[in-house]
Amino acid sequence: METTDIPMDLLVFRSRSAQCDALYTRREQLRTRAEQIRARTRRPWSSDLHFLFGQTYRDPKFYHYFSHLPRREQRRFLSSQRELIARVERALAEYETQAYGA
Repeated sequence: METTDIPMDLLVFRSRSAQCDALYTRREQLRTRAEQIRARTRRPWSSDLHFLFGQTYRDPKFYHYFSHLPRREQRRFLSSQRELIARVERALAEYETQAYGA
């Protein structure tokens, strides 16, 4: 784990907005890492990784309005995003293994 990585234990953040920001930042870090691997190895992403990045994308305006959502919707969003980001991490680790191992 790099020193700039954000811990996925989001309980350390007090506000839901901070949790949302951390998930967004983590997604961008993972996408950057995937793009670097793709650039170095010239191997396309797996369809699973591509699909998961699509599932985790949110319009940047969404993050501005996140704090205005009902608390229940905020919790539901954060829970689903945590699961998706964990799946992205696993898919990226598999992609990295395949890209450098082959």
